Amino acid sequence: MPVLDDLSKGIEKGLEEAKKGLKVVGEKASEAAKILEIQQDIRKLEKDIRDIKLQIGEKAVELAGKGVKLDPAIDELTGKISEIQTQIESKQAEIEALKED
Repeated sequence: MPVLDDLSKGIEKGLEEAKKGLKVVGEKASEAAKILEIQQDIRKLEKDIRDIKLQIGEKAVELAGKGVKLDPAIDELTGKISEIQTQIESKQAEIEALKED
């Protein structure tokens, strides 16, 4: 029966194409998962950099507080931090004064 043979061949061809399509989808999904994993690694490494920068800043403020002469640009930044810390202390004193009333 030629009609059934043609139908059978058509189904086989369709199944082969579907298998190829599934393989491509699987490869793309695997690729996307790997990209996501690499992006997460990058975000962790960027966080590590931010943490180290924070530590550098804290160390610079500590050294400046001890009177160590630093690069003028760093001295300027640590000076700004000191000014802001003074403002914070003043605001905290305001809060305490209000609590006492």
